[in-house]
Amino acid sequence: MDIEKRSDRKAPLVPLVALLSVAVLGAILATMWVSLRQPFSGLSWIQGTGVVTAVFPGSPAEAAGLRRGDVILTVGGAPMSSVRRSAAATLSAGIGDRLSVTAQRDDKVLSFSMGRILPQPLGQLHRLQGTLIALCFALLGFAVWARKPYDRTVVLFLLFTYSIAALLTAGSLAGLRQPHAILGYIGLLSLTSAVGVHFHLVFFRPQSLLLRRRLWYGFYALALVPPALYLPGLRQEIDVEWYFLSLNAAQAYCVAAVLGIAMLLLRAYRATPSEEARIRIRLVAFGTVLACAPMAVFSMLPEILGASRSFIIPYELTLPLLLLIPISYILAIQRHNVLRVERLANRGVVHLVVFVSLAFVYVALAVGLPWLLPWTEGPLTRGLIVLLVAVLFAPMREQLQRFADRVVYGGWYDYRSVLGEVTQGLAGLVDADTLADLLSRRLPQILRLEGAALLLHEGEHRLELVSSSGGSLEAELQALPPEHRSLPRRGTLGLELLRAARPMTTAELADASVLPSDTEEIWLCRPGIELWVPFVRRDALQGVLLLGAKPGGEPFGAVDRRLLGTLAWSAAVAVENVGLFSALRRRADEVNQLYSQLLESREDERKRLARELHDRVIQDLIHLHYFLESGPAGGPMSKASIEALREGLRGVIDSLRQVSTELRPPALDDLSLGLTVRGYVEEAMSKYGLKISLRLPTSANDRLEELPEQVRLSLFRVLQEAIHNVHRHARASHVEVNLAADGDAVTLEVRDDGRGFPCPAELGALIRRGHFGLAGAQERMGLVGGNLELTSAVGHGTTLRATAPLAGRAPGA
Repeated sequence: MDIEKRSDRKAPLVPLVALLSVAVLGAILATMWVSLRQPFSGLSWIQGTGVVTAVFPGSPAEAAGLRRGDVILTVGGAPMSSVRRSAAATLSAGIGDRLSVTAQRDDKVLSFSMGRILPQPLGQLHRLQGTLIALCFALLGFAVWARKPYDRTVVLFLLFTYSIAALLTAGSLAGLRQPHAILGYIGLLSLTSAVGVHFHLVFFRPQSLLLRRRLWYGFYALALVPPALYLPGLRQEIDVEWYFLSLNAAQAYCVAAVLGIAMLLLRAYRATPSEEARIRIRLVAFGTVLACAPMAVFSMLPEILGASRSFIIPYELTLPLLLLIPISYILAIQRHNVLRVERLANRGVVHLVVFVSLAFVYVALAVGLPWLLPWTEGPLTRGLIVLLVAVLFAPMREQLQRFADRVVYGGWYDYRSVLGEVTQGLAGLVDADTLADLLSRRLPQILRLEGAALLLHEGEHRLELVSSSGGSLEAELQALPPEHRSLPRRGTLGLELLRAARPMTTAELADASVLPSDTEEIWLCRPGIELWVPFVRRDALQGVLLLGAKPGGEPFGAVDRRLLGTLAWSAAVAVENVGLFSALRRRADEVNQLYSQLLESREDERKRLARELHDRVIQDLIHLHYFLESGPAGGPMSKASIEALREGLRGVIDSLRQVSTELRPPALDDLSLGLTVRGYVEEAMSKYGLKISLRLPTSANDRLEELPEQVRLSLFRVLQEAIHNVHRHARASHVEVNLAADGDAVTLEVRDDGRGFPCPAELGALIRRGHFGLAGAQERMGLVGGNLELTSAVGHGTTLRATAPLAGRAPGA
């Protein structure tokens, strides 16, 4: 039911808009026809006062001798005190007729006679200018409405553009001295003001349409007052006073409406938390200022102040700029990406203010100096003034731009302060979270960027995304599939950034990269990434800082890149320090875990030894004790008893020897490392059922015998751990054990053909997984100055290589 009611409400909207469109378009075309057919004199003056504002070159008015600044007293015998009569008199003369005009010039009253001709092409263009602009307003409004015909904001925008188009059309007719166009112009000026307020009441807050209905009803009611004030003047011969009263009332109403619109925009700007909505409001404000400022400064203001006519720019020259108003509103309504447009508007306003200020300085000096100091009159003085204006341009523009950026964007950054603040923050930084917060969150806030992301190296092969900020950029990166959230460190992009070692835009990086991978293509296609800042240290890419766009789409200039290059060097040092500190802290954690595991293993070993001694050795000794007590008292023992006693003692001795061997192989003290390894391999083959092939050096036995005790013990424990792991995990059919002494080092290699496993980048990762055996073996090798290497892959077996110097490590080294 509700849907049907809304449909019924919307149904008559399209025919009404079509009817209104036909009416507006018809009025514009009719005005164009009248403009082309009405006789042309080339004279323009202010209605009611008769002040001549323009004399068209080559026109009958110029031929008659009229000048700009003359004051028309009568036209065709009708005094200027009657607006309607003077307009009617102007129209009374046809093509080829003469029009008599009296005018005051200084203290003289002069008479002129002008011919009336059809306008020439330039004159036609001059007359059609207002209606052509009105036609553009109407077409722009209709084009926006055609896309969203039922959107209330778009409908009000259509009415707003149509009212402006009708106002310009009425102004063109009034310029042609059509009597009734004067009243229409005043009425449309008031109506346009009311429609403008109505439109802005719902422009950024559509719910205000119903909540503030009484308010805009009142504005429409007030719009009837200015044209009503002119109605009594229609009954009188002298209507200038009524005309000016009505016109001033309409202009005052328009000024009040403009101030009200400005207040509405300011309130909406302060109330909205959305940066997109604020950008739209700023765009509208910039577009309006650029459109209206030239007319207000160069045309309206001199006229209001009564300045010399030589300082007035005719309204016709400033009218085309009014098209910036609907264009800026269209961009805001359609919610396009208006950052770059806003930047152009921002810069346009700044340059306009600079131009006006310098023009004022030039005119003031060019006129004032000769008046105060007559001897300064001459081309040299004017040349020096021009040079002064040129010198002032750059500093004025820079200062005004900073002020505009401070007002629009909440301040701008100073390069030195940014460099000092961020560099100070990077100095001595050893925490990864603080580094990420400073570079990806704090730095974009200082530089007023739309966002940033930080990628740091993870091992030797990948750059991992560790932190990001900024709404659009962060959302883009979070939307990436998990397999594409990192970049290859030595891929096409990584190598290009490493080679360049300087900040690069996405476009520059894309042009310089040859055949990037699919993942790299995805990163290059992120629209939120504007600049890539590599962190290069010791010929290695430590990380990359991705920066979003500057406010208003401002490009990163040379100064920006120098700043970011300096910061990148400091950041690379900080990243290296963070990596070293993280490795040191991780190493300390691993040592602590190994120490804890060592204590736990020692306790477990003590428990096992206590159990072995209690359950085997002590029990055997108790059994022998009972056996001796139960023998013949004081009599000789039989031979069988003595043999049984010997057998029991041998069992106790074997048990103690086995426990002692498990604690430390005695062969290490008595034999060389090669013989100890051979004995252990033979024992493992029989104990675990493994097929092991052993290769020992044939010409280095003497050198192996001279190995320090700690080196021999460490290598033997590595062999024990490797064979133990093969037995428990590898499911291998064959194992190779190679012991070699080459140069100044001894190497033990254990290779199996088992199932293998994913090998971590560092053995310390095994500690975090709870595997302490290999990590402990690595610690042993490190203590004697050696190292341990592990190579494995699923389905390709495992190779463990332990290397130590023949002389070992000196104590305390």
